[in-house]
Amino acid sequence: MISTHWVKGELIETLDSVAVDPRHLLNARDGSSLFERMDWFTETLPVLPDEATPLVVRAWGEIGQCWLFLASMPSRRATALASWYSFAFRPVFRNVAERGQQESLLIAIARRLRRARNGPVEITLAPVPRKDGTSKLIRSAFAKAGWTSLRHQSSTSWTIAVDGKSFDTFWQERPGQLRNTHDRKLKIWRRNRNSDDVR
Repeated sequence: MISTHWVKGELIETLDSVAVDPRHLLNARDGSSLFERMDWFTETLPVLPDEATPLVVRAWGEIGQCWLFLASMPSRRATALASWYSFAFRPVFRNVAERGQQESLLIAIARRLRRARNGPVEITLAPVPRKDGTSKLIRSAFAKAGWTSLRHQSSTSWTIAVDGKSFDTFWQERPGQLRNTHDRKLKIWRRNRNSDDVR
């Protein structure tokens, strides 16, 4: 584990890039995920509920940095700063690849959140990937910082083998109830779209 040190202003209540990312590490096109960039969080904030305000926690150690981008909500709750368009929510690491080092930084963040005056007492993070170990990493770090965590599956991806069939053939083999529901909802969507165009 590496030692971790707090920078001044470890809890940041703005998305001002100078405050959050003074070294401009979060918009580097270095192969990092789109959902881990400063501009993504800036574009996401306006689509959250009006009462949501940014709450960014940053930790840094001898070789890297970690950010956790949250949205502070009423009643001392916080959520991931994420929307329906966010395919994955993770802590954002820069220059830290080793899991033990990542956990050290994340423990520091979890402790800072736990000790914050009027800070959140409940945090909901979603959608957190499980297969890449992110969910396990977050649960472990927060547990070591004194938090209790619950995990539940909120979505599932699935595929179906079409065995070379055309879409028309595949669609005709679907249950009649499914096709009728699709047709009904498509009709409503077209009607609403056309009425919006008239205005």
